[in-house]
Order: sequence, then structure tokens, then C-alpha cells
Amino acid sequence: MVVKYYDYSIKDYSNFGENSNRRPKQDTGIISHYYNSEGFSVDVKLDRQGVMALTTAFNPSKASKDHDKLLLDLGVKLNYSEGKILRFDICRDKKLDYNISRYFPLINSSMGGRSKAVEYDSTIRVGNKQGQICFYDKSIESKLSMPNIGRLEVRYMKPSSCTKQGLSIVSDLNGADLMQLYAKGGDLYLPNLNKLDSSNEIISNAATDLESLYGTDPRPLDTFLALGYLRSLGGIDALIEVIDMANIPKQKKYNAKKRVRELSKKIASHFPEKAHYLRDELLEYFAA
Repeated sequence: MVVKYYDYSIKDYSNFGENSNRRPKQDTGIISHYYNSEGFSVDVKLDRQGVMALTTAFNPSKASKDHDKLLLDLGVKLNYSEGKILRFDICRDKKLDYNISRYFPLINSSMGGRSKAVEYDSTIRVGNKQGQICFYDKSIESKLSMPNIGRLEVRYMKPSSCTKQGLSIVSDLNGADLMQLYAKGGDLYLPNLNKLDSSNEIISNAATDLESLYGTDPRPLDTFLALGYLRSLGGIDALIEVIDMANIPKQKKYNAKKRVRELSKKIASHFPEKAHYLRDELLEYFAA
């Protein structure tokens, strides 16, 4: 959670670092201060309105103490409940049956029309400037002994998106239904997840992705399989249907189907019968 305060006092800045507060084509000459620790940071600087403000970023799962105690240790006094919420994240963890990348095609197929998807390492983000879903492998990120722990975060990224959910200031969190806020994020940024079935939309989106790979990747089918599409599609038959639907040259289409059929005896038995098996795993995140 990121919160801004205008009404605050600081005993001294001995625990803070400092920077000149520079802006394009202008040096205000005002010193800004900052403090960073695991799961907690403080910035004291001019905001966009040219007013000195104190902003805190707090992650309760990583910080060593409560928010108030951390501020007291720094000599900061303020009314915590009156802080303006700039950003609010909620997350849930779940033990997944498969490697997290197997679910990425479904996430892509589930996002709304104005959203964009970004994939990197073992993470996928979908959404826009107002908010997003971030889905990643917590086992890798935190070096856990148990594999395939998937963390799905709902992120309300702007003050306006927080306010729309009834979170303007910190005191609004008192009595707030966090599970409802979390599920609302799923509705906003993965609006099609509940609508996906085991065929039409998933196969159509996969065919479009395969076409793109054939135009940019030297080994398109290998990359397609490595991205987890086979498991998301539900098996060999659906993959053949994707290849048939894709707008790729006839000979390349023939070669791709031939290779898939050669692989089918080795791998078909290891995949769920239907793509909605994976969809249902994702939907469990939003179940109370």
C-alpha cells in the first residue's frame, strides 16, 4: 500500500538519505529525503502540486514491524488513518498443479479489451494504468522449497481506482471486505475468465499467437509449446485445431501437424482432458 501525508512532523533526518529535488529544466534547491528497508520506504519531497508531502510504501508480508512502529523509529509523527491511499495491492497464494507458465495463455485470453499483457521470467501482468493483475511464481521469487506456489495480486494502481473501490483514506480500510475488493479486481482485469470454455476462444487466441510466432521466431512451434499452450489447450487434438486455424503457409502447417502427431504418444497422457481444468484453478483464487 502507498499512502501520502501532508500533515506530519519529523524529529530529525539522521536516518534518512537526501537528494536535491530536481525537475526538468528546473532545480528547486529543495532537499528531498528518503528511507528504504525491506517492505517499507518513505519519501519526503515536493509532489506534483509543488507541496512537500511524505509518502510511505508498506508491504506487511515483508516489513519487519507494523507501519506505525516503523515510522516512530524514524522520528515521524502523523495521523496514520488520515493518509490518502495512492495504491492498494491484495494478493492470494495457491499451490498449483502445474508450472505457472502453463496458465499464461489463459490469463492472456481472459483480459479485457483495453488491457495489455507483459510476460517476463515466471511472471505475467495484465491491465492498464489504473490497475492490473500480476500472476507470478512465488516459489521462485522467494526461493521456497515447495514448487509451483502461484501468487495472484490485484493492484489498484492510482488514487482514482482506489477511490472507486471505496478506499480514499486509510481509515476506509476499517471494516472493508478485502475478499470482495480482490474479486472485484478479477472482474475488472480478467473479465473473460469465467466465460472461457475448452474450445472456441482459447483456440482462436492461440491460433493468432501461433501466426505471430511464425512471422518472428526461427523455431515457432518449439516456442509455442515452451510457452505452455499445449497444457492450456487441453491436449493434442486442440493443438491440431489451432494449427489448422492459424494463417500460416500450407507446407509449414503440414510440417507442424506432422511433428505434433509424432509427439502425441509421448505427451498426450500427461495433460488434463479439458482446458477449463486450468481455468477452474485460476477461478479458485477469487472464491471466498
